[in-house]
Amino acid sequence: MPQHTMVWTANRDDPPVSSNDTLLFTSDGLVLSSIAGQDWVVKSTLSASSASMLDSGNFVTYNAHQEIVWQSFRHTTDTLLPGQYKFVEEELFSPKSETDHSTGIFCLKMQDDGNLFSQNAYY
Repeated sequence: MPQHTMVWTANRDDPPVSSNDTLLFTSDGLVLSSIAGQDWVVKSTLSASSASMLDSGNFVTYNAHQEIVWQSFRHTTDTLLPGQYKFVEEELFSPKSETDHSTGIFCLKMQDDGNLFSQNAYY
């Protein structure tokens, strides 16, 4: 991409994390630990032992057998990248603005019949 584009945000409706926050692998899953004392946890049934930011933009955690435990592409925020796809009943919400990435009013949803459906989220 010619410009830097934010493609995934953890807790998009809360204030952004600080550069002093820490990303940890724990028995609970992937934990973003804030210096303010608040933790955000990506829980999984399998513990992660490694992680990778793929060239596709997908952030992936793996177990000890190198099987994917969690991936950001399964938790879209407001952007779809080449090679990324929507799963049935998943929703993609617009940001409020170019500078405010919290949840906006437009929604794109993959229906169980395979059709993409777009609507105003407050309709």
